[in-house]
Amino acid sequence: MLTGFNQPLGFAQDCRIDEDQWNSRNPLLVLLKSISPLENLMSAIREVHWGLIVVAGFLSEVAVFAIFLLLLLIATLAGIPDVARPMSTLDYIDAVLSSFAMVFLFTLWLGKRIESRFVLHGTLVGVVGILLFAIMWVATTGSLAQPPLYVVAHVLKVLSGITGGLVVERRRRRDLRVEGAQVAG
Repeated sequence: MLTGFNQPLGFAQDCRIDEDQWNSRNPLLVLLKSISPLENLMSAIREVHWGLIVVAGFLSEVAVFAIFLLLLLIATLAGIPDVARPMSTLDYIDAVLSSFAMVFLFTLWLGKRIESRFVLHGTLVGVVGILLFAIMWVATTGSLAQPPLYVVAHVLKVLSGITGGLVVERRRRRDLRVEGAQVAG
């Protein structure tokens, strides 16, 4: 005899199915549980300010090139243009240092315009800078292969974006503590 289904309502409670056990066997609920992380990802993607990231990445690359051209102009005016020619020692030093500094500064700039996910935004600024440089490099050389110090500069772009994001996050937390203390006091 089946218990619960053929019995009066008062006896149905004796044959309760464990809800977790039922949920794990219900294909619709299993599917919905697997969609939940995808939903979280989609929500995170919607919170990313793609336009600001592209602008910050673009401006950081423009600033790196502007610094290089300024160094080239100074070297030319000093009568030593070979010192600053592309892929010279000065160019490599400039690529490494200014790539880090410019992505860091533009991540700080971006951080003033967003409310959350500062490290993610900074990382993406560095990635956009890498992609823009790679497009320019392939367009001018026909190859994706780059000198090792340019690759180091690309890694530093991502690291400086992360660092800039951490600095913005830390500043934002400090500002929130100060505001909280002022409201409480």
